[in-house]
Amino acid sequence: MTKAIKVLKSEFRLIRRDSMLFMMPFFVIYMGVVLHFLMPWLNTYLAANGMMPGSVSANGFSYYYPLVMYYMVIITGPQISGMVYAVLILSDKDDHTIQALMVSPLTAKIYINRKLALSFVTGAIFILALFYMIGIDLMPFWIMVLISIGGGFTSSVISLALAIFAKNKVQGMNYAKGVSFVAMVILASFFVNGKQQLIFGLLPPYWVCKSYTLALDGDPLWILFLIIGIVYQGGLTYYLSKVFQKKIYD
Repeated sequence: MTKAIKVLKSEFRLIRRDSMLFMMPFFVIYMGVVLHFLMPWLNTYLAANGMMPGSVSANGFSYYYPLVMYYMVIITGPQISGMVYAVLILSDKDDHTIQALMVSPLTAKIYINRKLALSFVTGAIFILALFYMIGIDLMPFWIMVLISIGGGFTSSVISLALAIFAKNKVQGMNYAKGVSFVAMVILASFFVNGKQQLIFGLLPPYWVCKSYTLALDGDPLWILFLIIGIVYQGGLTYYLSKVFQKKIYD
């Protein structure tokens, strides 16, 4: 327990040194509070002006709430966490801290596993916090926890992908912006029916997003989609961690 506290304090000091990283948790709170008030207001406003339902869509804006939750919670929450830990890893690469591990008891495997564990936990907490701050389309707490855990793996995947492909911290931040645009493709799955929708399953966050929608509809298949999402992203995390370690020792 004492060792875990020391690790957390060490990570916090690293985050605090970078003002942008330090502000990320506050941005999550800001996003949750804004959406808590904005979404119901927008639903009422669009309905009152004959737009949704009406001239824009036959459905009210509330029909698209899950779509908003896809992107702003299940995708953006772990994306923020993933970016934070990717930047920390890339900063260590820039400072040659990771290379120093090769002659210390703390191996690259222990180093990256520690970062991934913290990225995963932070991502899951961000998702769960956003769900309850927004307070829309909530389900029993245990379901929300399981979905948040599934989404936490997205954070680990993002952390590793950025750490592997980016050469430095600045490039990592730029790549993180690209992740946002790729993730937006998942939104299109909301409008595709049948088996064709499974093509979006190539994108790791899809399975958790779909699990959330199915759970809202009371479909028991939600747990299957969640398990697939966890196994898929867990396997991807394991593979990428091996690639990362190989790059360090090469």
